[in-house]
Amino acid sequence: MTGIFPVSFRPDAFVVGRAIGNFEVGGAVELQRAGKAIAHGVLRAFDIHRSPRGELSFTFSDEISQRVSVGDVIRSMDT
Repeated sequence: MTGIFPVSFRPDAFVVGRAIGNFEVGGAVELQRAGKAIAHGVLRAFDIHRSPRGELSFTFSDEISQRVSVGDVIRSMDT
């Protein structure tokens, strides 16, 4: 992930980064740091408007959004 942006109108921060694989709203995801799984959760929403750098905005369940840091990997468990 390349950015984490808390906003006052949402309980979970927007997480920005590139998506590789199949992500579906409600799908299971795994948060990885330094190649190790540290949390499991679900994808709550994503923004389909791509940035010039090919990044998307995501929101995840509390298990992910409360632990994610810049540089982490969030992997779809459905790929």
